[in-house]
Amino acid sequence: MRAAAHNPWAARFAPLLDQEEIRRRAAVFPQPMLGLFQLPVEVAYRRLETALQELFYPSQQCVELLSKWVGMAYAHCLEIYSDEKAFLQHINAPEPPLPNFFFPHCFTGLPGTGKTKLLNTLHRILPPPAEIVVGSGYPPVPSQSSWAISIDTCTAPSDLLIPFAGGKERPKNLTEICRKLAYRNGVAIFTADEFQHATTSTSANAQVTKMLMSVAYLGLPYVYGANYSLVERLMRRPHEDRQRLLAHFDVLLPDPPESQDWSNMLAAQKGIAPDIFQFDPIEDALVIHGCSAGCKRAEKHLLLAGLRIGHQRKRPVTIDVLREAYSSQNYASYREEVEQLLQVSLEAWQHSGRKRRHRDDLKCPIDLPKETQAMLLEQTAKLRKTQVAAKMQESAMTPAEKALLKTAERQARKKSPKLQAIPAKRKQPLTAEELKNNSLWFKSKL
Repeated sequence: MRAAAHNPWAARFAPLLDQEEIRRRAAVFPQPMLGLFQLPVEVAYRRLETALQELFYPSQQCVELLSKWVGMAYAHCLEIYSDEKAFLQHINAPEPPLPNFFFPHCFTGLPGTGKTKLLNTLHRILPPPAEIVVGSGYPPVPSQSSWAISIDTCTAPSDLLIPFAGGKERPKNLTEICRKLAYRNGVAIFTADEFQHATTSTSANAQVTKMLMSVAYLGLPYVYGANYSLVERLMRRPHEDRQRLLAHFDVLLPDPPESQDWSNMLAAQKGIAPDIFQFDPIEDALVIHGCSAGCKRAEKHLLLAGLRIGHQRKRPVTIDVLREAYSSQNYASYREEVEQLLQVSLEAWQHSGRKRRHRDDLKCPIDLPKETQAMLLEQTAKLRKTQVAAKMQESAMTPAEKALLKTAERQARKKSPKLQAIPAKRKQPLTAEELKNNSLWFKSKL
């Protein structure tokens, strides 16, 4: 095996072996937008929605997963591409030197935690397509870091591979063609996503299993995204399927509400519309987490629901507005899911040894480490307690008290002091004699 520095297939991944470089490449912070309230509400909504979707704050959990997948691609290149001479020999051989089967990594998590976005981020930070010089007298060969496919438009195993074979026909040796192309192009990792769209029946589960297997026979490092519900169904497959498809797990969990990553993400979102969002990323972190269960998709819609309320009143979006947005009709579907998730999580972690009725898409079917389970139980109980306390306090108030509270909040916002810039007093320029004396004093102190 040749050193990575002299292996052009492996060397392209070398910069990404540094997690800080991964963090730098992965981060996306849109330019701040001002004056959204001066736009029609639907225009403001769409622009904020686009900016929130574009934003990517790389948490430590995300960086570690990206680092792991980059490491898989790097190790593959070190093992498969020994030198240019061997590469040229294998190009013309009947079979490329790829393994016959690569045990895939199942990448799972709650719906809305950002699995698809993280897989897309992987392809975004990987080296772009280029060419590799393999020897004098030979044309350069393509260098393509990765392949990716989404199953939402696929109905058969061959649908996943046809795009990479360069045509629409389905030859019998499709897998062999793709293996040769993957080796020639230096493909180092394959990802597949959106498999949950084909799991509506028992026969569909069998079809998805065939699709997952078809990619594994390419012999490439392979990560597929799956919601908890799909993992639950795969666990009911025959033993040989479970052994191959569920041998390795990568789980994406919501960031804890007290973590620096959660607060930093809120601060980044606040920075998109700083004149509108006036919640505190640290002090209000627990409340926002409780309103979204830490799921990023739900949390984005909470901010968007808050925008609608703030736009109507021409008032900033404070934590009180976000609490109101949580109870609004615009957030109803997410609110129902958040409350179900918190209840299911409490039952799951408290009664992990018993069979409980639950939604398959809300409970992690994998046995997580005990310390992780304890952390999730404490976190969920704290969020649930916060929600219950807020509801009890609100329900105990009379209509007159609620109206009085709203009036007081409005008056407090009106009376909040405005910061004024105080001009600095301008001094007269120093004279030559003063400059000379200052210089002598400075030298005496050396």
